[in-house]
Amino acid sequence: MAKDDLNSQLERIGWAVFIIMLGVLWLYPEGTFHEDTWLIGVGAIFLLLNVIRYLYTIAVSWFTIILGLLALAAGLDNYYNVEIPVIGIIVIIFGLIILLKPKTFKGCPWADKGHK
Repeated sequence: MAKDDLNSQLERIGWAVFIIMLGVLWLYPEGTFHEDTWLIGVGAIFLLLNVIRYLYTIAVSWFTIILGLLALAAGLDNYYNVEIPVIGIIVIIFGLIILLKPKTFKGCPWADKGHK
């Protein structure tokens, strides 16, 4: 199977697992699961998807790795009653991306025009 086909299939499976997880969470009465269980699930799905991509030598998505880590952090934050400043972390990560990968944002006013 070609890597593009495998990646498409992995993404389809990821979406299916996400939708099934939401359905299962909605089937149970309110309060059965912690309210942020879905965030932990989303984080786990994104991170596992990228682990599988890595194992099959398919390019990982740094965007979904970062989103997965943030979703996991936000979910665990409320689950364990620990205060993790997720919004602040997002802003820092965004700033680091701009600083370290200016050509990623080609055409944006803050991108380094001279970067090659």
